[in-house]
Amino acid sequence: MEGRLTTDQPSIDPTTLVQSICRAQELLLTPTDCQSAYDTLLNSILSLTHSPMGFIGSVSHDAMDGSFIKLMALSDEPRCPQGAALFKRIQRKGMIFRRLDNLLGAAISERQVVISQNLANDTRIRGFPKGHPSLSTYMGIPVFSGESVIGLIGLANRPEGYTQELAEELKPLSQAAGMLIDRHRLKIEKARNERRVERARNYDALTCLPSGPMLTKRLMREVHEADRTGCSLSVCIIDVDGFKRINDRFGDEVLKTIALRLKNAIRPRDLVAKLRGDEFLVTLRDANAGPSAYRRLLSAIAEPIAGPSTTLALSASMGVTVYPLDQSDPDILLRHASLALYRAKESGAGQFVTFDIDDHEARREQRRILESIDKGFKRSQFELFYQPRINFRTGAVDGFEGLIRWNHPEHGLLLPGDFLEATESTKYESVLGNFVIRTALTALRQFEADDQHYTISINISPHHFLADDFIPALQAHLRGVSTQLRRRLVLEVLESTAIEDVSTATHTVEACQAMGVTVSLDDFGTGFSSLTYFRDLPVDEIKIDKSFVMGMLENPGDRAIVESIVSLSKRFNRRVVAEGIETKALAQALRKLNCDFGQGYYFGAPLPLEEALVWAGEFSNRR
Repeated sequence: MEGRLTTDQPSIDPTTLVQSICRAQELLLTPTDCQSAYDTLLNSILSLTHSPMGFIGSVSHDAMDGSFIKLMALSDEPRCPQGAALFKRIQRKGMIFRRLDNLLGAAISERQVVISQNLANDTRIRGFPKGHPSLSTYMGIPVFSGESVIGLIGLANRPEGYTQELAEELKPLSQAAGMLIDRHRLKIEKARNERRVERARNYDALTCLPSGPMLTKRLMREVHEADRTGCSLSVCIIDVDGFKRINDRFGDEVLKTIALRLKNAIRPRDLVAKLRGDEFLVTLRDANAGPSAYRRLLSAIAEPIAGPSTTLALSASMGVTVYPLDQSDPDILLRHASLALYRAKESGAGQFVTFDIDDHEARREQRRILESIDKGFKRSQFELFYQPRINFRTGAVDGFEGLIRWNHPEHGLLLPGDFLEATESTKYESVLGNFVIRTALTALRQFEADDQHYTISINISPHHFLADDFIPALQAHLRGVSTQLRRRLVLEVLESTAIEDVSTATHTVEACQAMGVTVSLDDFGTGFSSLTYFRDLPVDEIKIDKSFVMGMLENPGDRAIVESIVSLSKRFNRRVVAEGIETKALAQALRKLNCDFGQGYYFGAPLPLEEALVWAGEFSNRR
């Protein structure tokens, strides 16, 4: 610190200082924008100290260049032609001082107030930009956050000079500057995190292609453009053949290479996006579509990938549907392209199949089933059968899964597989779903009246669960239902529900839980499994798909999957249910793995309610 003046110097007026401190506190407590807060705080400090010039800067660090100062607030332009031009540029574009081996950097490196009363003879006055106005006196006050220097207050040209005592009087305001810089940094970091999260939601991290909500948005835009121009739109889903075989060693590189090849194989206005796993979406407009274009895409992928130690020979299969020949919504277009992809896979590697939208027989059959369902509801032909669920810890019947049945007047008792597929993406998904909810609640009320504490699990389709009216309808169903009874209602949603719309699925799960209803993730492990669901989807329960359970005693891979799901469920505090238990050996193996609940034909088949209750009573007596 360079010499002090020996004459008495005016101190800060106490009343004005108190007013400035109060104003600074108001700045920190009100949601004003940061720039206005910086400017107001600097003006207060300049006014208190009678300093013609000054600034507030934020101190940051980077790995390449070390520490630097970014000006956050700057005094009004000085009365100097060159200085005025410089300061206007700074105020317009901002300024960063990277050279700190000078008077500016001294307060930062020394971590204390630095005062210079005679800058004309101060050797540290260097490294300032060309055109900087002349300075006579200067005081640099480091701004702290904890033990770290995070900012700098610079004051200059006070006729009376500066003192350490003056810096002490300004300490409350320098602390306010520190809190303001901290708040500003938190705001910036929050915005960056939000951008990162938004990008992660909308773009695939590996290929940088649109995915998730952005994929949906872009596809909708393509469909709207096709409507506007009267063009056709080929919606293509491409899947790498035999990807599991190469995934462990080369999966990431293969996916990045394919993404680049697809982008190079289409026009800029066409769309390439990333679906799940090793699936890509490509849309081709009119003139660029057709069989030759589809083959060109597959040929681009099939080019060998040469590596340092091996060359990969690739092939891919493709499913295509063409809008508006396929008059469907974007999500249904994807589903139809997926169905065509499955058929292409069945045809052999490197093939493409176009969805047969002219399959009128299938459509007529669907309409016939839906009309019959409508009549069946009016004639009360639907009911729930109840399959018991066993608590492995107690060995008792914990509850039942309610499974819909149709007492068809011509075809007898129909299982869900006989009619549910026809209801997909129609209003009857909600009709059936609401019927199941109402029926389950009626059974729960009966249990409560009979002092029975069973739970009832019911299946809710993805379309119904993600619908805008699902939560209001559920609230209406639950009106008048006690909190205790609500806890015994378990809504089972398919794992694929989250893939369709992660954000909506999460909000709907949370809304159900807020109403006291339990939510279970059904058929877990079938194609879309991700640790993301364990972490982010707040379900109460994980239900392992029966395909893994039934094969776990013979297939080490299935057993490993079951063990992993049980272990992860425990770590994430989720209950875990195994379905498809057909033998005593399976039940014993799952019990040893600390699985919570089990159901399957080994315990009991689905039965009408009264028969299921009789069975449960007899089961309890046998224990």
